Amino acid sequence: MKNKSVPLPPTPASHISATMQDAKFNRLLELRQEQAHQVIRTTINLSELHVVCHYSPFPDLKTFHHILSTRWMGRLDVFLSSLGLEQSNRDPERWNKSHKAKEIVRRLRPEPPVPAIWDYKWNPSITESTTHTSHITDEINSHFSEAFRDVPFTEIVKAACGYPSNVITSLLQGVTTTRSELCSLIQDFDALKSKFELVEQYLCAEHPIAYWIVSTSLCDYEYPPDPSDALTLLIFPIQDLVADTRLALIPMLKRLAWLSV
Repeated sequence: MKNKSVPLPPTPASHISATMQDAKFNRLLELRQEQAHQVIRTTINLSELHVVCHYSPFPDLKTFHHILSTRWMGRLDVFLSSLGLEQSNRDPERWNKSHKAKEIVRRLRPEPPVPAIWDYKWNPSITESTTHTSHITDEINSHFSEAFRDVPFTEIVKAACGYPSNVITSLLQGVTTTRSELCSLIQDFDALKSKFELVEQYLCAEHPIAYWIVSTSLCDYEYPPDPSDALTLLIFPIQDLVADTRLALIPMLKRLAWLSV
């Protein structure tokens, strides 16, 4: 069965890259980064330091380490103690200012996990007439909702601001593969198209990635759709917050923290 053809431009720009290429947005990111550096350089509030280190999208943590290492040794000790590392547990010969700064940033912003392998396999039973659409909907939505919980929100923020994220790259590769496999199934089994049109309706209010995979599989595209579009509902609110010049850095990052809940 031939699906409706939907043409796309030869070089489709994703929502992520389109914002990344916007000069005004990039200048604002530079300003936000300078503000973040100033907080790290001057704050005596661990809560502010945590918000900046954990939720700011800037991937260059070496700069955070360097700036923090220029702080007064006593302030670094206060931060470490507040983070649960008492001075009695530290070797004074090894714990210089640089080491302390790295440990503070490490505790406030852990390394992202190794990218997961998004290897969702379509159950062969979906081709059977007895398999109800609600069962397919529940299975798809449950899988992607559960898998997406392992994606750190900080990685989504990085991607929204145009910074590279191995975690998000792996996610989008998996989304592309899953969609391609579903497209092949729909082409091979004519009855699947009408079944997945119903699944699409059910998924409309469910996980956006699951919905994107199904909805884009029901059409033929002149050019492959950009998988980052699956994250639009997550990306746009982040970009809007970062670009809101009415918000100072700390209030903006705190609102990002609320989005992560």
